[in-house]
Amino acid sequence: MIKNPILTIIHDFDTKTIPVFFDLKEYETDYEISRHFAKSLRIGYIKKEDISHPEKAIYINFKKKIFFVSVFRKSIAIEKSIFKDDYQNYDSIEDVYKKLLLVCKNNDSLSNK
Repeated sequence: MIKNPILTIIHDFDTKTIPVFFDLKEYETDYEISRHFAKSLRIGYIKKEDISHPEKAIYINFKKKIFFVSVFRKSIAIEKSIFKDDYQNYDSIEDVYKKLLLVCKNNDSLSNK
């Protein structure tokens, strides 16, 4: 089990060593961040051509015990979680990152769902 996963992820983010889940030549906002009162991290990704349409962004959310990927539903401003899991299901932060990479790479049109 991972010890203090969210602190490790926040550290990786702050030192810019968190993996890139999308090709940054295609996606612009790899380091758009929102931190909340509780320890959490939200990273937004959006294609360069969609910058003027923030509803097409894809978000990876890291919380104390869980992480999830979310998008906005087409034509309504309600966020929808499309993948969610517990850190306890992984042996290392690298395994969490690998899973997120698979989720993101296998869902090229996440924001259209």
